[in-house]
Amino acid sequence: MKLKIAPPTTALRTAAALLCIATASGCLAQHSEAIPSDWVTDCVGRMQLSMPGQVEIAAYSAASLAKLFQPTVENGKFEFPDGQSAGYSGSSYNASLRVTHPLSEAQAKNLLEQAEKREARTRDFIWKRKHSLSDNAPRFEEIALTQRGGVAFRVGASYSLTVPVGSNLFHADVSYPGKDWSSVRGEFEALAYGSAPRAIGDVPKTPGVCLPYVFIKDGGDARRYVATTYRLTKHPDVTIMLRDSKAEPISSNTAPDKITPEAQIEFFWRHAYQDPKRMESIWRFLHPIKLANVDGKASFVQLTRVDDQVDYGYLAVAQGDPNAKEDTPNLMLYVIRDAKNAKAKGIEPLGKDEFIKLAQTIATSVRQRPISSQ
Repeated sequence: MKLKIAPPTTALRTAAALLCIATASGCLAQHSEAIPSDWVTDCVGRMQLSMPGQVEIAAYSAASLAKLFQPTVENGKFEFPDGQSAGYSGSSYNASLRVTHPLSEAQAKNLLEQAEKREARTRDFIWKRKHSLSDNAPRFEEIALTQRGGVAFRVGASYSLTVPVGSNLFHADVSYPGKDWSSVRGEFEALAYGSAPRAIGDVPKTPGVCLPYVFIKDGGDARRYVATTYRLTKHPDVTIMLRDSKAEPISSNTAPDKITPEAQIEFFWRHAYQDPKRMESIWRFLHPIKLANVDGKASFVQLTRVDDQVDYGYLAVAQGDPNAKEDTPNLMLYVIRDAKNAKAKGIEPLGKDEFIKLAQTIATSVRQRPISSQ
């Protein structure tokens, strides 16, 4: 069944409203669900959300980060500590960012040694280019991180940074061809010296961006794209992803109707999310929703897996406003049940009604992370 979006007619708006009222998990439920006091609150980008009980967070494993330091670079992946993939996670703060799960001293030392070897290969490559009569290579510079340790270097304005943050490693790799180092040095220093360890459930009160295990302090205006995925400890069948990104002006090459919440929801379930062999909309119409201060739409679907297991998915999308005085970001929230992950651990998966109540309560909890005035 195709996800249906109600046309703007009085009759259909009235029908949709009646449908919401008549349905136990209707449109108004997400506004009325109170946030239980025993839920954990965590932060994503400049936002926060609340979830029941303990949660696990997706990040890079030592093996995934090591792939970035090899002569032939391979992309690693965000995953939970047991290896379950979290393919919709991602972090960018003008640069592509990776944070590992907590590491042993031996793991951290080994990865930093691999980062040093990558630096040496880059230095040698640039040195050879500088000695070529036919090539004018950019400047290579090793950047000393005397205040915190780690490995950093630049080639022109492009840089690589790998530093310990608590028991984790934090890695940034960004290419700025044609720029001057002076124009990006402040950004580099914000990442190198403004990144601090953050436990799950630790929600800072100062301006900045939350990543898994890490907080980057800033002035509150820097661009960001942070998509963090969580898994409920008591219900490992449930994964939750919140994506927060700064709203940017729409490119002249982009059709506005392709990036509406309705279009993004349709694309996610029909194309991006590849796990089910069949998807059916449970709600006849997309439901209006507010994620934080941003208007959007929400969907509730039934997913039939390749083994015929029936699961459920909730997806809400809100399109921000780049011209708003207050930060009004682009937001996406999904809550998806995959029953096999609970059954494999001898845990009963959430039922349909429990699931949608949980998803709507989580959606209600999404808001701007409060900043202290002190």
